[in-house]
Amino acid sequence: MQKNLLQSDALLPVLHATSLSFSRLFAYKCAKNLLSREQMRVYGNVEEALKEGVASALKQTSAYGIYREFSKGCLCKAHTAEAAILGYLAYECALTFKGKQTLSGKDWGEGFKAGFLAAKALYGGPILFADESILQQAYAREIDNLDDLIALFSTFHTPGKESEVFYDFLKASAIGFASPVKPEGSSPFEELSKTRLEVEGYRLSFLLQCLNAKNREFDEASYRRYVESYASSCQIEVQGTRVCVNAHTNLPAPIIAKSQEYGEFVTFSLKSEYMESFDAKPSYLRTKRPETKDRSLVVVAPSKACARLFSDLGAEIVIDASSCGDIRIEELLLGFRKCEVNNVLFLPTSKKEYLLGRIAAKLTQDKNVIVLSCFSLQQAYFGLSDALFEEEGIDALLESINLGIERIEPLSCPKGELEATLGAYPSIDDAEICFVMYGGEKNEELETIAAKMEEDHPYLEIGCLDIGLPEGTYLIGVSK
Repeated sequence: MQKNLLQSDALLPVLHATSLSFSRLFAYKCAKNLLSREQMRVYGNVEEALKEGVASALKQTSAYGIYREFSKGCLCKAHTAEAAILGYLAYECALTFKGKQTLSGKDWGEGFKAGFLAAKALYGGPILFADESILQQAYAREIDNLDDLIALFSTFHTPGKESEVFYDFLKASAIGFASPVKPEGSSPFEELSKTRLEVEGYRLSFLLQCLNAKNREFDEASYRRYVESYASSCQIEVQGTRVCVNAHTNLPAPIIAKSQEYGEFVTFSLKSEYMESFDAKPSYLRTKRPETKDRSLVVVAPSKACARLFSDLGAEIVIDASSCGDIRIEELLLGFRKCEVNNVLFLPTSKKEYLLGRIAAKLTQDKNVIVLSCFSLQQAYFGLSDALFEEEGIDALLESINLGIERIEPLSCPKGELEATLGAYPSIDDAEICFVMYGGEKNEELETIAAKMEEDHPYLEIGCLDIGLPEGTYLIGVSK
């Protein structure tokens, strides 16, 4: 490979070397305990996206085709904002390569600049960069050859920044350009399979039968505190002499040992959380669309109860993510394709879903996908419940949903702090509507606080919705 030019047949080895280099950086940081749990999840998704990108580009021959399919493969596997931004940056960069078989360092420099500006515009502000002055200084230099490009990417690597995954990706890109590797042999996933088990933890589920013959009498409060001290999240339900536990933990052994002090397992399951989330797919709940309607609405639900709620409110396609947690862009694309009409409305329930939805809309060629500016589950629920899909035209429906979204202020709090959270809301005296989303049985706190708030605020109406949230968490919507 010449230092100043990159032929199209050399591009795939560069991309594969970049993927391998990023995986090795990820493995090194895991081994040195340099990443938080959330950072590990982000790095893992970027690695997954890079691997899929290389696999998607294998059958292409032109520089434009290879990099376009690489970027689209990356995007389809993205379920974090970081992986989505990197994939979209590459996608916009690929568009500048159309019609070119040989790429100079200048082509790459201009392509990445175009990709960065497009990604920044899509996100609506600073994206992954903790210090954008680094970017501005780097682009102030002229890129004439691949050595300049490698130096540019090396400049971005700034350890300690909150957007470190981006800098590590560019460092890996510099290594890829300098030392390309044919996509044969081991894959990045195979290299990191052991790391992933340590990173993601385990899903522990069992039904315990407490036995009188055991030396220790079952103390629910003490047992619950013990399990919660080892679990990042858990649900514990006591039914007579049986205890049902569903927990996510990095250390299952202490929970298992403590449980065996009280009884014996009736059912037991211990799964790698990474393998479970990687293999699991969402389900798609379809509501029959009236023939007279010219639009469909797609929404993602975090639980089965929430999926049924959205379906009852008029969404044609509800993507039930209760089995997999994170939704990838490829699963949004499938949801859009399932709609029978050309006009598709996508209602996000978080800022991340809004970003993924906007990218998915750009990748959808055969439908007009409109992504609503909605950033919480509370806003999505009220936007739909307020509209009730009575409007005949798509413009009237959009206006109605948007008014509902704008009308609700999303709040959240842990169990035990509901009254304090509502009391601290500045406009609570003027609010007319409040709803609390929860999981599990409707507890005494909810009923007591709802009655008290309605008594103290005569114009306030409080509703409670069981949408299958983890116990101990409340999502609150209050009218502005």
